[in-house]
Amino acid sequence: MRKLTLALAFMVSGFAISAHALELVTFARTCKTLAGETAPLRQTIVILDESVVQKGDGAEKGNLIWKRALLEIADLVEGASNGNLDSHERLTIYVARRDGSELAPVFSGCSPNISTAQRQALDERSSFLDWVFTGGPAKALQSNKSDYKDALADATAEVLRAASADTQKGSPGSLLRAMATASRLVDLSFGIPRVVVISPLDLGQAENWNSVREAKAAGFELGAKTALDLERAEVHIVVLNSVSNQYLRPFSEALFLQSRGLVIGWRTEGLPQLPPAPTTVRVFGGVVQIGDVPAPVQIRVAFDTQGTLVNSWIEVTTGRSLATPISGKAICQSTDNCEIEGDGTLMGQAWNPDPREEPAFNPQFAWSGLRYFRMSIRANAGSVRIWDPKVAHIQMGDRQVDDFQFDVRRTENQRF
Repeated sequence: MRKLTLALAFMVSGFAISAHALELVTFARTCKTLAGETAPLRQTIVILDESVVQKGDGAEKGNLIWKRALLEIADLVEGASNGNLDSHERLTIYVARRDGSELAPVFSGCSPNISTAQRQALDERSSFLDWVFTGGPAKALQSNKSDYKDALADATAEVLRAASADTQKGSPGSLLRAMATASRLVDLSFGIPRVVVISPLDLGQAENWNSVREAKAAGFELGAKTALDLERAEVHIVVLNSVSNQYLRPFSEALFLQSRGLVIGWRTEGLPQLPPAPTTVRVFGGVVQIGDVPAPVQIRVAFDTQGTLVNSWIEVTTGRSLATPISGKAICQSTDNCEIEGDGTLMGQAWNPDPREEPAFNPQFAWSGLRYFRMSIRANAGSVRIWDPKVAHIQMGDRQVDDFQFDVRRTENQRF
């Protein structure tokens, strides 16, 4: 395969220093949970490519789309509450500088949204004097939301103030160069990550791929060079550009999967529909026999109120760590008694650069490409089976196995 011009662009180390530094706007008042409340299970991180920020004549109309996307993510569009942020969920907004020099934080705060149950609890805790002198919880909630919106407006103004007057788009690779400068893009102590990228996505637009296979192979190759780690994030991409390359999405999906992120949302000129936050997140760890190697394995099982798996992953380490997403359903009789059934659409096939009707099985894929995952959870223990009805046996060194079966234990205090 030919050497990619975009890979060369990414490897360029010299770039200009951005004209104006960005100042961080914070809103921490609503980050503290009340007594008896659980911390939010998810966080949202927005990467705003400075190349979408316009200045000068016509800038107001040109900036409208990304500004509205930020309002929608923060659930602040007037009269159109969408629940895009969970109660107290942390929102962090970074600006990827146009020249690729840095990924600069511009906003950090937590949603003022609270659930109906939390609102009722606040009302019950409020005394008569609270209502007389402060207006009660309703007044405080209204004030929190108003101040949160003001803080986000300040951050938006900061983006516009600090943006370079140069309206030329960044060079291909500047977005990734900026993202790679962050020493710790995702802090799992704030919850499992959801990442929204708002960008023209120039990277890859000019490449002459002839197939999905070529585009995905290029994405995997470039992702391996970036050393970017999204910590198993759910990824949504807002492409503020006309997409001229029909293979841009499979390229991007492979690029982010190599960076431990799963692209599930993709839209031009607007925000993709964002799925609800998980109501349950559990992390398990154990050992699985891969040939002659007892390999460490970790599993994150997260699901929503309907039992649909969201942002769930399994990662195995055999010389290198390979994370693969899991989709499917959780059927729970109680909090300590659940059956997790994968739907066979992701698992090992997410790593296949040539997705077709007939699945491919390859030792280089996660779990050799096996598509089906089943996990039985009883209290703090789980038993796992990974298999595929199309695979009679798996060659593991000098022996053959029908499937992978292993046990795991819940790891309460481990971030994954």
